[in-house]
Amino acid sequence: MRPLCTSRPLIRLCGSLGIHYVDRGKESCKWSTVYCAKHCYYRKFLRYPQMKGYLQRASFAWEYIEPSHLLNISRLRLCKVGDPFTNEYDINRIKALAQAAPNTLIWAPTRAWRSPILRELLKPSSLPINLKVLASIDPSNTTEEVKSLQQDGWSTMFFGDDIRHPTGKSYKCPKTWQKIHKFCSRCTNGCFKNERVDVWLRKH
Repeated sequence: MRPLCTSRPLIRLCGSLGIHYVDRGKESCKWSTVYCAKHCYYRKFLRYPQMKGYLQRASFAWEYIEPSHLLNISRLRLCKVGDPFTNEYDINRIKALAQAAPNTLIWAPTRAWRSPILRELLKPSSLPINLKVLASIDPSNTTEEVKSLQQDGWSTMFFGDDIRHPTGKSYKCPKTWQKIHKFCSRCTNGCFKNERVDVWLRKH
């Protein structure tokens, strides 16, 4: 195992979600839309000086995550801040991580589907069963884009409009709509569902 050069834990527990998570720096959000960047819920935290240091540590810690760190973790989010997939290396690394830790469900919302190359590498049929990759979408994405994702078997996670969902039929996230504390730790019909699903998040 590589040495850990930070006093912060690599993987942290999110009290409101009830599951563990890993963050990485905002520079990983290379596939975000203009809408996503403008309405990112983390913007309100970035006004605090200590957040810059936190994100720098998160970027560092990201490089040190190994299967042994997931031994006692049942569910993991990649990421609350940042995108888990910036390139082919990230995809191969996370697939390998999921395969090496089959008892850990890994939830990975991403905008990497906007890259034709990464979209092909992340096609649902190529993923380990415990790696739940969802295409993150917002009101700026077109109907054609969303339909194309669905046709290719992608699950989606929509944020940005509490009145209308682009797919019509969707699963309203109980954590965000009903404010059910720690619901992510036991959810089976949303982001952790084994079948394809369209998840609708309420605006923060």
